[in-house]
Amino acid sequence: MRRLLVPLGVLLLVDLLRVWLPSIITIFGQAASTPAELLGAFALMWFVLAFLAPPLARVAGASRVGVVAALVLGGCRLALVVTSGQAQLYVASAGLLAGLCWLVTLAMRGGSPRLVAYGLAAAAVEHAAVGTFGLTWRGMWAVVAVGAFVAAFAVLVFVGEPVFGGGSWFTVGPAMFDPDVGMNFAAMVHGGQEFEWDEPACSGDEITTTAKCLDISEKDGKGFYIFETNAVNQNGDQVAKGTWTLIVRGV
Repeated sequence: MRRLLVPLGVLLLVDLLRVWLPSIITIFGQAASTPAELLGAFALMWFVLAFLAPPLARVAGASRVGVVAALVLGGCRLALVVTSGQAQLYVASAGLLAGLCWLVTLAMRGGSPRLVAYGLAAAAVEHAAVGTFGLTWRGMWAVVAVGAFVAAFAVLVFVGEPVFGGGSWFTVGPAMFDPDVGMNFAAMVHGGQEFEWDEPACSGDEITTTAKCLDISEKDGKGFYIFETNAVNQNGDQVAKGTWTLIVRGV
């Protein structure tokens, strides 16, 4: 059941976007009387605000921020079936921001992108099933359907910790993209990785992982980039250390 949490949340977020996008045009845009620049700035603002999620999650904890954001996402999606006008626009905007923050916390905890892809696929199927017409405007049966989706999502938020795995990219990726590192990704191959295990990770622990570039060297026309990851628990005890070697050909 816990594998359903992320796909269901993504489905709700995409369904919310189908209300948010036309609301910007017809409500905020006021039938094309609002300048396009202002309309675009309003839309962009909600995505920019989502950049506050990483520092907030580091202070309050990614799990806590994720739970709150998920519940706000579900609540906003449910509220959209009974709102209209300006209220609809701002409820949808708040839900979008909450959904983006929720996705950020999943990434910070190493959530697998595959589950997000499943949610996008489910949203596409749902969209086709209702004739590309949002559930918000489909009558009472749609209200019941949205309520069931939100209720299931809320239950899973509390009992279904998302399945993590394949999330090393979210740790090593930012270090690899550091401009000071200057990697040529088109010529990059994986050279190897090693792990050292220290304090056991137990249920309920909050693990924080950081990455840095340890060394850059060149030999026989190849660049060798060595990265190190360190994972610590909520007490600051080291849980694991990883060493990653990436090779870039033709430097």
